[in-house]
Amino acid sequence: MRLFKLVAPLEELILDVDDLQPFLSPFFNLPEPQVLSQPHAFPLIKGLRISEQPEKLLDEECVAAIVELAKSQHTRGVPLDHAVFHTKVPPAGMTERLEPWVGACPFL
Repeated sequence: MRLFKLVAPLEELILDVDDLQPFLSPFFNLPEPQVLSQPHAFPLIKGLRISEQPEKLLDEECVAAIVELAKSQHTRGVPLDHAVFHTKVPPAGMTERLEPWVGACPFL
């Protein structure tokens, strides 16, 4: 997380599915219901782009972490403008879960 304290605002954060765990670690394995005592300190991120590899798909744990990142950004007053997912099979309900927190969520 120290890395993000040194990063200026980003037009887009581009991550591969394999990168989600290290970069979004605060948002994995959260207890339910999730109550963030303090939003995590990511820089201003206008957009998020996630690429999927044929052998590694977005699973429910990844989806939950992405949703929690979007909620955290929204809570800080810097919501994501868009989130783009390069995936063959979008996880069920992902768009609906992100809609309250992200401007647009296309799947490519």
